[in-house]
Amino acid sequence: MGSSIEHANFVNSVILQTCPPGKYLGREAQVRLNRIAESAHATILTRCREHFEIDLLTHFYDMFDEACYHVLSGKYWIMQNANLIRNLEVAPSVFSYLINAVLFSKSKSSKKPEKTELDSIAELAFLLIRICNYSDFLFYTGFDDGFEISEAGDLNLVQSDKTRHLQDRAMQKIGERRLTMHSKELWGETKSFRELSKPYDSVFRQKYGIELSEVSEIIAHGIQHNVKKPKGAIISSYGELTKRLRKGLKLSRSTVERAVSLFELDREMLHVDWRYYKLYDMRPGPSRQPIVHISGKVGKDGAIIYGPNALLRAVALLFADLDRGIVDLGEFSQHHLKQKGLGFERKVRELFDRYGFNTLHITDTPSNVGEIDCVAYNNVRGILFVIEAKSPKIDLSLKEAKWQIKNTQKWCLQLFKKSEWVRANLEHVAEMLRISPDNIKEVKDIVVEEVPTFCDIDCSSKIVTIEDLYYILEAMRA
Repeated sequence: MGSSIEHANFVNSVILQTCPPGKYLGREAQVRLNRIAESAHATILTRCREHFEIDLLTHFYDMFDEACYHVLSGKYWIMQNANLIRNLEVAPSVFSYLINAVLFSKSKSSKKPEKTELDSIAELAFLLIRICNYSDFLFYTGFDDGFEISEAGDLNLVQSDKTRHLQDRAMQKIGERRLTMHSKELWGETKSFRELSKPYDSVFRQKYGIELSEVSEIIAHGIQHNVKKPKGAIISSYGELTKRLRKGLKLSRSTVERAVSLFELDREMLHVDWRYYKLYDMRPGPSRQPIVHISGKVGKDGAIIYGPNALLRAVALLFADLDRGIVDLGEFSQHHLKQKGLGFERKVRELFDRYGFNTLHITDTPSNVGEIDCVAYNNVRGILFVIEAKSPKIDLSLKEAKWQIKNTQKWCLQLFKKSEWVRANLEHVAEMLRISPDNIKEVKDIVVEEVPTFCDIDCSSKIVTIEDLYYILEAMRA
């Protein structure tokens, strides 16, 4: 198959570099990309059959847990010469694909693999995931380009310039989101797992039979204080794991087992459609269920693999999923999301206030216009911003791309109506701001979102995250 690095360079040039406007990839590039994907897939399966599965999975989990370690320590960008599986968002997908490949390849040999060979398998898997995730993106956005997959597994690729720009923009925003910079200014002091758990405890117990604070205490305390190995795969039995997590905690065995069950993944839970190149359709998956059973069923003794950092990342993902409403807790989630939206609107207004803007929340608009979350006037430049603040229920996966694009278009339509109403009622708005309408030289409308989204490049309004807004306001002050 040749050098995987050469193939990776080719895929990068096909997927990431700028295509001439309005043109499609040539037939030769399509054929080569298809062959690379099929060849990588076949090569990985063949190599996995040659080795004992416990050696393969342990090594791959080492990589996965180390990737989680880098995420938790705030090292979002890894040097290019580091192992490819450490890539921040691709790592869970690579790991999912690799454990599927191992478990479904029916490996028979007990040959001990060399580390360099295992690294090569991971690099090939990373390359395949890059191609397949790209295909998923095109598939879920509903564009006419992307991989066409026949029943025999043959692939055909067509790419449009519009799709490439949309993917690049969304991936760049997600990848570069400044999660740590100025977080105290934007979001306040960081809260502990226990503080974050309190609002959910009662309703979480009703659904799962355990309080969320107990789950976070068991995993966080148990891993941090009772695992000597700082990162990497730990091979154990189910009984040993529960015993280790109970150490130092005044909780029953059944409570600990209930917490562990939220993070267990076994063969029966794994999807078999990985061979059809749909790698994002994987919930549950190892990024959320990182305790992998090699033998024995869920909740039973048998060989299992887990890692301290993968478990901690899974707890963090659980909190994120609850906060976004992805884990649905009925009326509680509906109320929480409504209050969260109102709270985010206040944060946006407070941010403008901090930079010396005159701000308003306008509620006396016609019903077909709706409330205006924020108008903000800058007296130095004479700019009046009309803001739509959005804190939506979003899972940042490619599978949700089409849904997100539809929603961002809806947001811009809502904002257009509000911006037009402000222009038509400028004297009224100026009076509420206690300024002269003659001082307003320009009206701009912006959608401010809590998290990055996939959005159409042709949207009528500028769409930014609150972190983006922070830097816009910094630049205006400078």
